[in-house]
Amino acid sequence: MGGIHKRPKKHLRFSSLFDSLQQAFNNIPDDRHPKKIEYSLSDIYSCGFALFFLQDKSFLEFQRRVQNETNRNNLSTVFNIMNLPSDTQLRDVIDTHSYTPIKGIFKEYFHRLQPGKYLLKYQFLTSYYLITIDGSQYFTSESINCKKCLYKKTKDNSLRYYHQIAQST
Repeated sequence: MGGIHKRPKKHLRFSSLFDSLQQAFNNIPDDRHPKKIEYSLSDIYSCGFALFFLQDKSFLEFQRRVQNETNRNNLSTVFNIMNLPSDTQLRDVIDTHSYTPIKGIFKEYFHRLQPGKYLLKYQFLTSYYLITIDGSQYFTSESINCKKCLYKKTKDNSLRYYHQIAQST
């Protein structure tokens, strides 16, 4: 028989961690024109988080899964998403906003994990922690680009624009 699984401490439960993440989303300044806002920043960033959390391979796959009422209700209940933006709207908004207001969430989560000694098995040289990181390309195009795009020349000397992300696993 497997070991007994203890319930995580209240401050480490998904709902508590996600509440903190959503507060960080709400601290992102919204400089969009108020009359042109169709989706709240909270909905947009929560949708982006849900997409990665649920490990869908594409936004289109994510949207297809959400089409049935059960999954739509789960998005509302679990991720507090009221309106689901399109992939273009999601990218347009996220690409134009600074991620600086949400950087502090990593430090907060780290401090939540330390007292319970959850990180001890990742500690080395007494004051450092090992973290695995994976790099992924999540956007590429020969024509669509933004000022934050990376780019490279292709074999035929045209430019290919792309975005990459480093994420811990």
